[in-house]
Amino acid sequence: MSGGSIADGTLSGTDAEMNMTGDNRLYSLTTNIDDLVLSGICLIANNDVVMTENVVNNGTLKTFTADQTLNISGNITNNGTITNGTYGHNLYLNVSGQVINNGNWINTTSYINGTTDQTITIMDSHEITGDVRFDSDIVTAPYQWKFDDADLDSPDFAGETTSQLDWNVPVASGWLGTFNCMTGSGLSRGIIVMEGVVPPGIPQNLTIEIVGVNVELDWDDLTGATSYTAYSDSDPYGSFGTTEWTGAVSDCTLPIIGDMKFYRVTASN
Repeated sequence: MSGGSIADGTLSGTDAEMNMTGDNRLYSLTTNIDDLVLSGICLIANNDVVMTENVVNNGTLKTFTADQTLNISGNITNNGTITNGTYGHNLYLNVSGQVINNGNWINTTSYINGTTDQTITIMDSHEITGDVRFDSDIVTAPYQWKFDDADLDSPDFAGETTSQLDWNVPVASGWLGTFNCMTGSGLSRGIIVMEGVVPPGIPQNLTIEIVGVNVELDWDDLTGATSYTAYSDSDPYGSFGTTEWTGAVSDCTLPIIGDMKFYRVTASN
């Protein structure tokens, strides 16, 4: 879509991509799309936009011409940018599902307010630098927020004895663990902050050469990979369940066993 609006309705389906260029706006819209991918520039134009299921932002998500709130009633993965509007209008997010950040997350405030356990995964040290607030799903005084079962009392936070815990620092690797709020009616759901690493991808340009009684495998080095594993199968469409070799270099030598074998190499970090 280029220079238009989607408004006043519901979009349903699976595996859909909104690829937006130019001035594109979303008004009063609900998306019930499992694995919705946002590309380009997506402008939230009023407070009645709701995204459910799994949302992946590969572009720029921001407000249009005023302060707006986007409601994400599912999971969100950010590989792009979540920010305020061009002219400084605030973008607020309500997120009730799981969060993965692998991009720039710098909008005014994100409210983590689900009713079951939630995770925030920081991929490859991509901090959430916009303000973040954890809401207790149990609203009964008194309140005491806890971190890994201990009472939380740190200048990095505000509101430790209220139903809302505000981060004064970015959500980052300095606070990896489980947050709960002890309330007058018991312990709230858990909000777990963890780190993750983006998989390095698939090794390219695999070559196989028979040298005497051995077979030599060689492939290109892959940025970010710390180890490789070579698998084999007698069927090119098989499960490749036999591990032949694991190591940190991009080549290996294996004995020839049997009449025919096919090989697959994977990378990990």
